Amino acid sequence: MSVLAASQKLLAVISVSVPPEVSGASFSSDTKIVQTILTTISLIIGIASVIMIIIGGFMYVTSGGDQAKTVRAKDAIVYAVVGLVISLLGYAAVTFIIGQFSVAPPP
Repeated sequence: MSVLAASQKLLAVISVSVPPEVSGASFSSDTKIVQTILTTISLIIGIASVIMIIIGGFMYVTSGGDQAKTVRAKDAIVYAVVGLVISLLGYAAVTFIIGQFSVAPPP
């Protein structure tokens, strides 16, 4: 038996439910706060990644054939792209999880 099934049976036996208005804050407002924070952080990471890609490109163009500078520039571009991809995957995962646990507001 899964933990979810066990906890559902336990809640059914106890039959205790706390409406959102009694618990202090509604889940919907908490979800919006989390989404706003997540969107802001993702925007900042995206802007930083684009800036780092531009800086890496500038470093690559101005390397002048120096092998060490070229490697540093390529590494900066690769790390910026990897950071951007990880940020996008994290945003997608958290958005999916929030969507799975969000409840419809009471009528």
